[in-house]
Amino acid sequence: MRYMLLVKTPPSAWEGWETLVDGFERTIEFMDKLNAELAETGELIDVAGLADPTLARTLRKQDDMVVITDGPSVDGSDVIGGYWVVDCDNFDRASEIAARVVGFDGVNSPDAIEVRPIMDANSGQEM
Repeated sequence: MRYMLLVKTPPSAWEGWETLVDGFERTIEFMDKLNAELAETGELIDVAGLADPTLARTLRKQDDMVVITDGPSVDGSDVIGGYWVVDCDNFDRASEIAARVVGFDGVNSPDAIEVRPIMDANSGQEM
């Protein structure tokens, strides 16, 4: 079963991000080690960090038009800072992986990770 692990951070976590140096190497080492372990077990499908949310663009349908707004979709709420797509035996295993990331105390560590099954007609995960 495939799961998406959505890394959620407050917008304030991005302030001064480009100047973070102290401890950042430790965070990168942790992420590299985790990704290597997941690749070795065959569970890692994809992983990426996302750019600063101020660089985002949000498109919404209003009336019968598409309106484009610069920035993340909801002001003041958590933004998605990155993600993993993993192929695990079950929801508990995907949650275990997410717990390792949330439990890591590093520079700009996420406060929350949302774990969601990816819909697949063959797995019974449908809308």
